[in-house]
Amino acid sequence: MLDQADENLSTWIGQVLGNVAVTLAPPADAPSGEGVSVYLLSLANCPPPRTADRPPLQITLRYLVTTWAATPQRAHQLLGNLAFAAMQNADYTVDLDPLPADSWLALKLTPRPSFILSLPVRQERPRLKVDYVRSALTVKPEPMTTLSGQVVGPGNIPIPGARVELTSLNLFNYTDMNGQFRFLGLPSQAGKTNLHILAKGRQFDVTVDSPPDSDKPVVIQFDPLSTE
Repeated sequence: MLDQADENLSTWIGQVLGNVAVTLAPPADAPSGEGVSVYLLSLANCPPPRTADRPPLQITLRYLVTTWAATPQRAHQLLGNLAFAAMQNADYTVDLDPLPADSWLALKLTPRPSFILSLPVRQERPRLKVDYVRSALTVKPEPMTTLSGQVVGPGNIPIPGARVELTSLNLFNYTDMNGQFRFLGLPSQAGKTNLHILAKGRQFDVTVDSPPDSDKPVVIQFDPLSTE
């Protein structure tokens, strides 16, 4: 895929500048004739385009572009023609910031006129296979219920501020001034429901019937002096 991008770029340069040599090798000192070096300097991230389908994988190729010729004037002419042509190409981006001196040092070259030409490379991805719905959606309503009750101490005195936890559904509530609590919108499933009570520095578990009888609130007896 990157080799195809190299070939397309070389072909485009030939169309812009005519019969000049094009090389993908790093720039070199004093080559014969005249031509263009498009050296792949780096690969960069490139955000994928917005699309309703599965977005393609995409990267940006960054090429260092330099020219050579029999005279500096001719080399400059080639470089300028190529830079302006790239600016008019919607697929290319031109960066005219000079290459850092340490980059030229790494290439073992004297700094020279150049620019960075960037172009995106995409790799399409196949669409994800989606199974079609072949029948109408059926919604089965689940009956709901309410669990209400009261926490009382000796002499049926209400216990306010007690924490009542419905452990199976990770829900909790606090009793009001009358020691009452309520859980709304609970699934109505036959069986037993466990309640965890925390009050007066004590905690204990109580099991109640499920679904509860909404006409008969659960009464939970609490004895602060009990050692159980």
